[in-house]
Amino acid sequence: MKSRLVSQGDSGGRHYTIWTGSIRCLRKKIPHFKQDIFKIEKDINKYMDVIVRQPLSDIHDDLGIDRIRNEVGYPEAATHDPIPITSVRNSYGTKLFRGKMQEYKLIPHHKMLNDVLAVLENPSPDVRIADIEDLEATMRLSIYGARIYIEFLLPHYKKKPYILKVRCRNSVDKKHALTINLYLHSTDRAELLKPDIPFYGFYHVHTQELRDEAIRDFMFSAVHKFLYGHWRTDEVDSDDLVKIIRRNSNLSPKQRTSVIGRLDAEKQKKVKLLRFLEILSELMQEGSNIFRNEEQKLKMLARLTEELLQLTQESDTQQDLTLKNARS
Repeated sequence: MKSRLVSQGDSGGRHYTIWTGSIRCLRKKIPHFKQDIFKIEKDINKYMDVIVRQPLSDIHDDLGIDRIRNEVGYPEAATHDPIPITSVRNSYGTKLFRGKMQEYKLIPHHKMLNDVLAVLENPSPDVRIADIEDLEATMRLSIYGARIYIEFLLPHYKKKPYILKVRCRNSVDKKHALTINLYLHSTDRAELLKPDIPFYGFYHVHTQELRDEAIRDFMFSAVHKFLYGHWRTDEVDSDDLVKIIRRNSNLSPKQRTSVIGRLDAEKQKKVKLLRFLEILSELMQEGSNIFRNEEQKLKMLARLTEELLQLTQESDTQQDLTLKNARS
């Protein structure tokens, strides 16, 4: 499947393009980046590095530079030369803040996708996707490729009436954190207009160290929870939910009040995990739009879904042991 330019425009002070096509084709449009010394001729700024986009010709040899100019629509984005993207703080002279170094760590877009797809391709002996990069995806790419958003459905991962949807976001210009979110996408015709339900989230800022296996570990945990967990039947005590919401520092007082109010309206001592995730999804789509800050929303979802799924992990284990004993 060839990639297709759907639209383009301006947002967040940058020109962007939106493409659809197979993951394999879309990846050819994603540049490579490196973190290099910040210098002019022989003069070096020892405190700073520069993020550089590698020449597009390195990954677009099959397209040709003239075709790239025509497709993308802005000639300055297509060049055989490296392009500086932004300056970032390196480790020289950096002090600890809350026990962590605050130097910038480049996480390339291709590294993010490689780790996500590696797990999705073969998470267990029961599941294997032969050509995962042939899946259709939608990608939003800023000029110079510094900011990326890509999402795709996983029809092989199905628990009726839901299939998994993956949304990945990253930037190399300090604009966005790296986020990976898994959503439950309903295939029920009666629910096609309903928003996707958040299932599991990953949030990482570039000034913190990222373990080499962190993304794969997250994906493995999330996929196994979807495939083998009891998330459709898991129940959580309402009081425990309220405690989790109140201690989530990424929720504003107004947001906490709104979420807890919806929980109270359920009038249940125990709330199904899936129902609570539906409530979150509904609140994020309502006209009042109390979750209008995208960065804050993704950070909140990552922490909240992690706590919720950890909370239900013990009940999952107990249910598995009960079934095992019953079969024996």
